[in-house]
Amino acid sequence: YLFVINDKRTYGNYVGQYRKVMEDGLPNEGAVTLVRKQGVVYDLTTSKKVDATIGSDGITFQTALGPGDGKLYLVTASPIAKVAVKAPAKATRGTDFAVSINVLGGNGRNMDAVIPMAITIKDPSGNVAEFSGYHAAIDGKLTLNLNVATNDMSGVWSIEAKELASGITSQATIPVF
Repeated sequence: YLFVINDKRTYGNYVGQYRKVMEDGLPNEGAVTLVRKQGVVYDLTTSKKVDATIGSDGITFQTALGPGDGKLYLVTASPIAKVAVKAPAKATRGTDFAVSINVLGGNGRNMDAVIPMAITIKDPSGNVAEFSGYHAAIDGKLTLNLNVATNDMSGVWSIEAKELASGITSQATIPVF
């Protein structure tokens, strides 16, 4: 993970005329170079892959920040190719069941990184259910232990997993009785 923060400032109208405090932020842009022989860069603030070049100095990409702005980048060894969600064929209300989520690279293996995830679980009426939220897929793997309460709705529930580096989304459904 790489945090890039813009702290470029100038003298403003409040106390700037005394040349003691630079209180007004300015936009800033430039190139970031990481000393790595390979890798893929993702902007976690937009969930998109960043155009980067690999040269003799390392991986270089451009960034532009507004006043006081910041960005968070994730650098992985290989590109993220797929998100796989596996749920049981069915579940019974009042019992625990596990949902497995894997973030895979182009080689079909789990990513060797901690990947931020947004998980949305919906009941048959489309209402967002408990256990929805933000999680981390450590080494590209996340297991959610879920329990649909005995007084929850029967029917087909959906589980959507959005990987927040590239924005790849996958989902599964599970009949609950």
